[in-house]
Amino acid sequence: MNHQGRDVWCEACQTTHVARPCQSCKAEIFFALSHNGRRGPYDVAVVNVKGPTVGWRVEDGVARKQSGGQAHESHFATCPHANQWRRSRPPVQGGGS
Repeated sequence: MNHQGRDVWCEACQTTHVARPCQSCKAEIFFALSHNGRRGPYDVAVVNVKGPTVGWRVEDGVARKQSGGQAHESHFATCPHANQWRRSRPPVQGGGS
């Protein structure tokens, strides 16, 4: 499998994303860092975000919330196999009584 992907220009983000197929559903996705520094998958397709729905725009390689206009959806929200790819987060240290 080609992990390099192909460059796709994004009008919404005004940048190029490296698109590759999702290993489960084969939809075209790209990876970007979230605001907390975790790498996550996003759909290449752009949707029109309205109301309380949140989409994502990528600026300087970091996905930022977008509450209106053209944006990407997290692939975890659209992939029918997303649960197979989710990683559990380590427990918070020092959270006890």
